Amino acid sequence: MDTLTPSEVKKIILECCQHQTFRLPDILYGLAEVESSFNPIAVRYEPNYRWLYFVDTLRPPNCSRETEEMLQKTSFGLYQMMGAVLRENGWTGWLTGILLDPVLQTVFAIKHFKRLHRRYPAVMDIVSAWNAGKPTPKNKAYVDKVLQASTKFMAIPLEI
Repeated sequence: MDTLTPSEVKKIILECCQHQTFRLPDILYGLAEVESSFNPIAVRYEPNYRWLYFVDTLRPPNCSRETEEMLQKTSFGLYQMMGAVLRENGWTGWLTGILLDPVLQTVFAIKHFKRLHRRYPAVMDIVSAWNAGKPTPKNKAYVDKVLQASTKFMAIPLEI
């Protein structure tokens, strides 16, 4: 699977937002551009990530504890969601399976965004928490970059 075009990402986001009644498609677009440059198979291992989620009980059959732990410390897909965050939001299969479907990546990104919104009502705080786990002023450059990328969303034509 190749990197998606901005139009392909926009189409996926709009479809998912409609089904999940989510009203900030531009922010999702900005996250996808900044986090993965629209690459749905992007992965990044982050060995210092420490917020693991029920490693022993949620790992799929034939998955060792060590593998599950490593995968929970890896970010996946368009939005570079951590494996532990995917688990927390209900992903039950092998974490690598999310790479096969940019629509599911977007569905889970919306779930996570909504969870963050319940904790942090300001969009800037949600974007900061997306990257740092919680809002922090140290993350201003990242937030600005995502918000700047999100301004491109409306101008992108939809491929029909």
